[in-house]
Amino acid sequence: MAQPTNAALERELGQLQGEMLSVKDSLDRIEGMVKTGFDKMEQRLRALEDKENQRKGAFALAMLLCGAIGAVLTKLLAGFGG
Repeated sequence: MAQPTNAALERELGQLQGEMLSVKDSLDRIEGMVKTGFDKMEQRLRALEDKENQRKGAFALAMLLCGAIGAVLTKLLAGFGG
């Protein structure tokens, strides 16, 4: 079996280098897509958290108002009960 020549080895190394650069480019594109996807998910999660905090605040305000209305009605109705 004959030994490969330097030119053949250099050609094969060049092909391998080209393939590796192609793989690296593909991985870079995939990494960018994943990062973009995570960024979008993070934005959506932040928006959901904001909406949940608004809902909690609205619920607390509603409970406070109901309590105040109940207290006022109790005072008013106590006067009629004699």
